[in-house]
Amino acid sequence: MHRSPHQIIVPRWRELASGLVVPSSVADRIETRRAGIALPPELELSPAPVAVVEQLPTSADQMGGAINEEELGLPSTDLDGLIEGARALPFEHTFLLVARIAAEVWHMREDAERQLALVRTFDMPDLVARLEEVLPVRDGRAQRVVFAEQYLTVLQRILVQHALDATLAREATEDDLRATIAAYFAAASVTSAADAHLKEGEPTPEEWLVYLIKNGTYNHRSPGVTVFTRARELFVNLPVRLADDNHFCPIDEWFRADYGLDAAEQYAVGFALYALSRGIDEEVEPGDRSLVAPPFGEGPLADRQAAIAELVSASRQWYADEFAALGNDLDSIAWERAPFLRRPFLRLDDGRWLLISPRTIDSWLGEGFYYRALESAQRRGPDIVNRFFTFFGKLVEQYCLDLTRSVFEGERPIGGGRVHGEQRYGRRGGKRTSDVAIDLGTDLVVIEVVAARFATDVRVYGNPEVLSAALERMIFKKLGQLGRVTAAVLAGDATIPDVDPARIERVWPIVVTGGDLIHTELLWDRIDAELPAELQDGRVQPLTVIDVEDFELLLGLVSEGRHLPDVLAQKAGGAYRRLGLSRFMHEELHMSLPLMQRPPVLEERWEGLGREMTRVLFPDEVEANPD
Repeated sequence: MHRSPHQIIVPRWRELASGLVVPSSVADRIETRRAGIALPPELELSPAPVAVVEQLPTSADQMGGAINEEELGLPSTDLDGLIEGARALPFEHTFLLVARIAAEVWHMREDAERQLALVRTFDMPDLVARLEEVLPVRDGRAQRVVFAEQYLTVLQRILVQHALDATLAREATEDDLRATIAAYFAAASVTSAADAHLKEGEPTPEEWLVYLIKNGTYNHRSPGVTVFTRARELFVNLPVRLADDNHFCPIDEWFRADYGLDAAEQYAVGFALYALSRGIDEEVEPGDRSLVAPPFGEGPLADRQAAIAELVSASRQWYADEFAALGNDLDSIAWERAPFLRRPFLRLDDGRWLLISPRTIDSWLGEGFYYRALESAQRRGPDIVNRFFTFFGKLVEQYCLDLTRSVFEGERPIGGGRVHGEQRYGRRGGKRTSDVAIDLGTDLVVIEVVAARFATDVRVYGNPEVLSAALERMIFKKLGQLGRVTAAVLAGDATIPDVDPARIERVWPIVVTGGDLIHTELLWDRIDAELPAELQDGRVQPLTVIDVEDFELLLGLVSEGRHLPDVLAQKAGGAYRRLGLSRFMHEELHMSLPLMQRPPVLEERWEGLGREMTRVLFPDEVEANPD
């Protein structure tokens, strides 16, 4: 008796720390020095674990690979072969199976044993035996996994564009299951081919850097409590406070006009759907997750059911058209997933909605607000787009300033951790100090915030020239600003309230970026080369560059009682200077990744987000129980 793909039973899953997942062919290149080919030193993996004394950690230590056809002893499939195979697969059953595998992998992405246990439920003993043979184990840890999120996403795109038009009404067969798994490994080969030059050619450091950045951006995953509350702060709370700003954008008005729901209502809708799809429910079996009946037919949002459907879901044809418009070259197929992120639920023939993957709804509830606001600005013309970019930059600056003040709160003496926003200085006040300054007596922390993020040309096509321009906006320009401000403060030309430049012994410069920043030694080579002379002054300490998520973690360390300059000095003075803060905290400070300290205000905002959703979805209950 065969089982339908959506009846597969798997073990309970657990959430693991995020990491980079690279195609096996590229991982092999990173791990192996070939005769006559010089790899960047930081991309060579040693057989020893990071914790071994006298072995320095590198960015390559956090990389892993997924099994491909070649390792299974199969010939590699090209794009034409993958498309041909997809044309024989029944669309809805196959997409449902892949979506549920994606939901499982979301919670076991680095655990090869748990992924192998999932494969054992498929009743494919030959595949299991082969995977047990080829999954390399080193120091008790598998160096490959079976499934990778990127390969599953590529297969979903190919299914949308090419699979057989068949609904769930048609009974799935065991052959369909086997063909779907075969198509997955074919998708792995096709994805790897997009970056074949890294395995077979002589890639430059710039090509390695752009690949590592786009890979890290693709696979990075942040805790929901920070991503969701940050987006709520940026798009619900802060715009109201900055209503008098010269570049103010009425984002909530745009949302209501363009999407039929304001930001708070979008949050309520997204979280309700996340819960109904049971994508994050640890106890549920896969056969009970991912599918939802369209909700909101009753209650306060009933009159906007059509708008909700248009905002979060789409037909197969919509995705097919969107992907076709983006191009069908290998880079686009391997790296472009924007249509899935824009509308995280696929509408099935029977009227139900299918969650494409947990990534899609996570993104919709986080960075999706930024892209919906940008889309609204684009509808209103180029001038409004430029206005939005400027206004959003101010929102991010205010977010970081508020978060810093929440940690160094209360009445503080001079030099005791007073937090200041930017101050005007220079002739006619035309210049400004850093976005945030923290007065710690003999220590002064100066922070520049930038909202810029990597564009499609970097994330998908890996254009080194575009990357250089992006790094100039995101980091290098801010280094110059920090240098000028630091020199002006130390010379007494710029004034920060109650800060005596003669008493400053150390200045700690920090750049905070708005988008995800993946730290590698290659990136830091570029940063160090761009470091202005003012930041190499004797009193200026090593530069810290972090994204806004790591900034939250850094302030979390302060909130638990650590002295900020001591943390910065420990990281900058050791083996983790060129690596991410979360890794430093995990491996050097021995903090558990899921439990890392964050500013208490984020927990308060999380609770506020829950109350807001209740107000939107159950207004009568709130009115009856206002407390």
